This record gives sequence, C-alpha cells and structure tokens, in this order.
Amino acid sequence: MEENTKIIKTTILLFVIGIIITACATQKKTEYVMPPNLSEKNEKQFIQFFTEGETYYNLNCAECHNKKINNKTVLPQFTDEQLELYTVRIKNPDHAKRLTAKDVTDEELQKIMYFLKYKKK
Repeated sequence: MEENTKIIKTTILLFVIGIIITACATQKKTEYVMPPNLSEKNEKQFIQFFTEGETYYNLNCAECHNKKINNKTVLPQFTDEQLELYTVRIKNPDHAKRLTAKDVTDEELQKIMYFLKYKKK
C-alpha cells in the first residue's frame, strides 16, 4: 500500500513538472531593445541577463503586476524612477512581505530590473 502511494505521488509530481516545462517552453518570449554600441561579448551578456530577468519576473512578479486586457497579457510600463525604487526594495509593506531578499536575491532583482528596463514597449 505504501509503495502504491509513493508511485502515485511520483507520477503526479512528474505530470505537474511536465506541464510546467511545457508551459515555459511554449511561452512567448518578450522582445527587447538592445543598448547601442555593445560589443559582441556584451550583446551575449545582455541577452542572457534579459532572458534570466524575464524568467525571474514571470516567477516572482507577473502574478501581481501583469494585467489581462482583451485576453492578452500586458506587462507593466515602469519609469526609470519606479524601477530604481524597486531596486532598493520599495518601502511598501505589502511588497516587502511578498518579495523578500530570501525569495529574490539582489542579483535576481537586478536582472528583473534589467528585463523591465529593456523590454520593448
């Protein structure tokens, strides 16, 4: 009986992981505006930071900040000043509870800001 329970739990877990992977793989990637005059090495790093930032944003921020308009997901448009406030972990108590340094590291937060700053509007 215990062995059957383990098999069922493992099967369910693998099924859920499969759904998540499929959803991530089929998710449309956001286009970016690359800063001018980057070297080839810096262009690759830009794309890596942007892509990682998008992933961290989708995992940690999208639920509260994205909006659905006409069945289309719309990402927020933040000003540079608003993004700067986020990088210092906003004083908003609700936000501080939901997005702690334990949940999102400073490096991850910087990549999220990078994504938000350079995504196409």
